[in-house]
Amino acid sequence: MRKAQPLYYNGLIFIPLSKLPLDQQRSFSEWFPETNYKKIRYFKIELDDCILYEEYEYWFDNLFQGTTQNSFDNFL
Repeated sequence: MRKAQPLYYNGLIFIPLSKLPLDQQRSFSEWFPETNYKKIRYFKIELDDCILYEEYEYWFDNLFQGTTQNSFDNFL
């Protein structure tokens, strides 16, 4: 599974949760409280499900990659 690419705007590095693959959306939502999502005005669009990329990266590298690898190992 590949890591999603961030968006850059006004010094922020972030990603909208809705732009992640569905399995990542589900898993990240279970781990990260919705009250911590950021509302970011990206050019003329208001995005209300943004997460800072560093939070996504931490989750992906330390939690998600491990669970997907374990699931794959169990399949074999």
